[in-house]
Amino acid sequence: ADGRYEAALDYFERSYEISQLAELLYNIGHTADRIRRDARALEAFEQYLAARPDAPERAAVEARISVLRAAVAEREAQEAREAEARAEIATEPTEPEPATPENGVDASQSTSPAGWIVLGGGGAVAVAGAVFLGLAEARAAEVRDAQEGTPWARVRDAHAQADSFAIVGGVLLGAGAAAAAAGLVMAFTLGEAQVEAALAPGGAVARGSF
Repeated sequence: ADGRYEAALDYFERSYEISQLAELLYNIGHTADRIRRDARALEAFEQYLAARPDAPERAAVEARISVLRAAVAEREAQEAREAEARAEIATEPTEPEPATPENGVDASQSTSPAGWIVLGGGGAVAVAGAVFLGLAEARAAEVRDAQEGTPWARVRDAHAQADSFAIVGGVLLGAGAAAAAAGLVMAFTLGEAQVEAALAPGGAVARGSF
């Protein structure tokens, strides 16, 4: 039903734009009133009485105008209250949620993605160092377990590899551990932390500024 009234209202509106017949204003007001377009109905009825002050249905139209004015005023007041309520909500300061410590770390602190990357890379390097140390031990075991009287030429390569693998493994393990420690510090330190792992006599160290 509303669809038919919508179509009729559109027809009356276009007809009035073309003809400017006052009678069409009454039709517009009546049709808009039926589909609760109160503001448009009120406007059309007021225009109709202004154009036809001696209209035979003037009393009925004036009565309807009074009802529509009250309805429009109430709707405008309701919209104003809703807009005011939305504005108050938008301007209310929001309180930050309290930080919840988790595993000894304050949840309000942000973590650095770069720190986790460095931590992961350091862990991988440390694992590689452990692998080389394992290989060094295996080669050293070959030398230790060689049968008595075995020519040195047969175990010389294993001995050399054991020494080389031990050096490389120690360096990688130390550097990886230092990088992992630096990454952990970076991950849980606010601000820009500049940390780097470096080799030093006898191992590896992490140095930087926070």
